[in-house]
Amino acid sequence: MLTSTCTCTLLCVQRLKEMDINIIDDTGKGKDFSSIKQEDVVILPAFGASVQEMQMLNDRGVQIVDTTCPWVAKVILLIIS
Repeated sequence: MLTSTCTCTLLCVQRLKEMDINIIDDTGKGKDFSSIKQEDVVILPAFGASVQEMQMLNDRGVQIVDTTCPWVAKVILLIIS
């Protein structure tokens, strides 16, 4: 599962779907995480995830692959502090 559409090309998104990687997009009413199970691997996009999303994923016991860009993380940490 990927927690958001990548900011990459349509070809990349198509290839992820061909690899059976589901993308959880924001529908305007938030993201629907109901399909995520404990045995799933969840990929966080380069622009990160909210604290609430991280906590929910940790609570569900999924394996998280965090691809957050270090420059994005630096900005987020500056904002938080």
